[in-house]
This record gives sequence, structure tokens and C-alpha cells, in this order.
Amino acid sequence: MPVINMIPQFDSPPEDQVSQLSLTNMYFTQLNQQPGGQTGYIAPSPGTDLYVDFSGNSVRSLFQDSGNLYAVVDSTLYRIDSSGAQTTVGTLNTSSGYVSFIANTTQIMLADGTDAYVITKSSHAFATVSDADFPTTAPIRLAYLNGYGCFTTAATKALHLMDLSDFTSYTSTQYTTLTDSGETTSGCIANNGELFVFTKDRCAVYVNTAASPFPFEARSNILLNIGCSAELSLQVVDNTIIWLGTNEHGMLGIYRTTGYLPKLISSDSLNAEIRTYSNPENAISYIFSLRGHYFYHITFPDSQKSWRIDLTTGLCHEVTSRNAEGQFTRHLSSCYTYFDDKHLVGDYRSGKVYEMSQSFYTDNDTPIEREIISIPLDSQLERMTISELTVDMQVGKGLSTGQGSSPQAMLSYSTDGGNTWSAELWRSVGKIGEYRTLVRWNRLGQGRRRVFKLRYTEPTQFSVFNLLVKY
Repeated sequence: MPVINMIPQFDSPPEDQVSQLSLTNMYFTQLNQQPGGQTGYIAPSPGTDLYVDFSGNSVRSLFQDSGNLYAVVDSTLYRIDSSGAQTTVGTLNTSSGYVSFIANTTQIMLADGTDAYVITKSSHAFATVSDADFPTTAPIRLAYLNGYGCFTTAATKALHLMDLSDFTSYTSTQYTTLTDSGETTSGCIANNGELFVFTKDRCAVYVNTAASPFPFEARSNILLNIGCSAELSLQVVDNTIIWLGTNEHGMLGIYRTTGYLPKLISSDSLNAEIRTYSNPENAISYIFSLRGHYFYHITFPDSQKSWRIDLTTGLCHEVTSRNAEGQFTRHLSSCYTYFDDKHLVGDYRSGKVYEMSQSFYTDNDTPIEREIISIPLDSQLERMTISELTVDMQVGKGLSTGQGSSPQAMLSYSTDGGNTWSAELWRSVGKIGEYRTLVRWNRLGQGRRRVFKLRYTEPTQFSVFNLLVKY
């Protein structure tokens, strides 16, 4: 009987990657290079474990600087030093929404969309920016370049700078408008010694020429034709910018710069999915590294959805967490920083900060639901009898007691391309030490356009190497 591997092996992401191989809390990673293609396996996304509990309603932002971790929880700004000592730095005038941070050699500036604040590093003194010339509405996102705090505001349609080396001071002449367009600005970000200033439809690139009174000037020969749809989606990694963007034709997707050229890195299916979301302009993002790969994490709060794109393979997967009602919704993380040799994320539902690691198999003891939906089995619309399905995966990794001591995997199948599913069929993946366990299902019936769904909720290691179908 012929055998088909339902986990694709490919050189580059297929055009319709989301619908061909749907992964939730799992990601496809390269294993080794073979002649004619790339071979990989499906690995679990990292879990979380409690790092510190600030006893609040939401962690709004995390930032590390000079051996200190700063966390905004509700309206309170906390600091944890290198010894682990925790202190309260100050109180913000807002209690919800994202908070942006930047730092120079002596100060830290933060903004919450309503006000801006400055911390003096030497004394840890905290104060609201009170300069009379400062814009009435504070920025949502801050950038830092060449000693200047940089930001845009939709209300002024302009790029603004704080005074050189002083986040507390603002001069009324330190702004410029995009005079040739009159478009509303939608964020700025520093990259490779330049400042990229976005509107909804395009992006201009500014460089510090020491001009007076405004020291930054736009490069006349560079204009990106993709704008920014969500200011908090802007991120920089490896001297490239990644963001949720759109062009004048309304093409919404996730883009990445190659030099000054924007390239769409999200698949057609993910783009179509994003277009169904409520208020995608409220998306938030961060970047983290895992096993030598960078991942771009983006959350759409109003639609309770989170996605990650592996910036090495170009493949995406969904990430979820279980809420208080037991439903799997967006990932629990609202923000990220790397501190104390740990990947830390803040919980949008509480005042808890977690360490994120592949060594953890739950979200702070809450089960993670991992799911793989295979590519459709091409039968040329002929009825196909499936005699056997075998999952080549990690086995014998059960725990000694409690949940996970007798781990089970759950398989269901669809005979109509994934519109409806069979009842789940459970199989053991081996108790601790049972390394010869064979995970197999027999006599799976007939049908056209067969699709298989594999689920796993145990708090143990779970990696899948092959999904072999015999027919």
C-alpha cells in the first residue's frame, strides 16, 4: 500500500501556507538540509512560568535598561534591580493601554498616549513631562536616534523630537510635517542610523543632517509605498523593519524591509484572516528569539487572535492561551523583554510576569492546547480508503505523577476538506520511559479530500516528525 507523509517537506513556504498546514501552539522548524528540499519537524511553542506577580489587572509594558527591569502594571511603574529587589518608581495618569519606553545615557522616557514621563537613572526620580511646548496629546510609540527622543502624533500629522540628550525638554520648533502629502502620521521607528516615518499609505526616511532648526531631513530619493496600519506593530530586528502595513490599494499584510524595499512576508491566507479582524489598527507586537530563529509575534486584541511568523523559515502559526472561562483565545502576553538571561512576557489579564521557555509545557500550570491540521490528502476526487495513520513523534516522555503520567494524543479526521470532523480517537504516546510506543490509528474509513487533526493537551514534551498515512 502507498504511504504519504502529510507533513510537507519544502524549500520555501507554500503560497497558501495557513490552509495547507495549520499549526496552533506548534511551529515547523528546520531539522537538516536534504537534496531537493528542506526537511523539518513540528516543535511546541514555548510555555510560561511565573517570574514575578505584581498583583494587578494587566501588565502594560516591560523594559530593561542598565541591569534594571521596569514593568508598568495598571497605573504603577515598578523596578526590579539586578539583585531582585522590587521598588515602586511612580504612578502614571492612565491605568490601561500600551506604554512605550526609550532610554539615553542618563534618562528613560515613557509614554502612554496621554502623557509622557521621565526617569532619571542616577536617582530613579520619576516625573511627568511638563514642558509647556510639549504636544497636548502624548505619543503612543517612542523611538530613539542620535540622542533624540522621536515620535509622531496623529493629531499634529508631524514628526517631533525632544531636545538633544534631554527627554524632559521640548522646543516648539522641533517638529516637521510631511508637507508634500498632508497625510496623518502613523508611527516612526529608528533603524540603521535612519528614522522611518510612516503614514497610512507610505513611509519616508529621515536622516540627521544637523540642519536648523529641525536637524532631520527626508531623503529625497527614497519613499516606501507601504504605510503602517498599526503603530504598535512596528519592530526592528537584524537591521530590518517589520510591521502591519497597507498600500494605497488597501493591500493589508505583514511587511519586512530588504534595504529600502518592503516585502510582504505574511501568506495570502493569513492576510485574508487579518482582514476579517475587528480594529486591526490596535494590533500589538514584539520579537523574540528561539533556537537561533527570530519570531515576530503579533496580537489583535479586539479579535482575540495571536500569530507568530518565523523570520527564518517564513512560516506562521497561531498561538493561544486559555482564559478564565476555559476558552482558548489570544496568547496571554501583552509585552516582552529579555532580562536576567530570560525571555519575559507580561500578562494582559493580571499583574503577572512570566518567563517564556520551551522547557515549560504549560502556561503557568494551565494546559496548552497544541493542534496540527494536515494538508488535504489529494485523491483526485476519488474515494480513498485509509487503512492506517502513524504519527512519528516523541514518545515515552510522560510525567511520574498527575496529568501527563499517561499522556494521550487525540486524532480526528474530515472527509470534506475540514468543514466537519469525526469524533476524537485517543491513543497513548507512552508513559515515562516507554520509548518504543507506536502511535497508530487503523481503519479510518473512506472519503474524498481527507484532512487529519492531531491535538495534544498534556504538560509534556511533544514534537512530531512525520504523519504517515497508508491507503
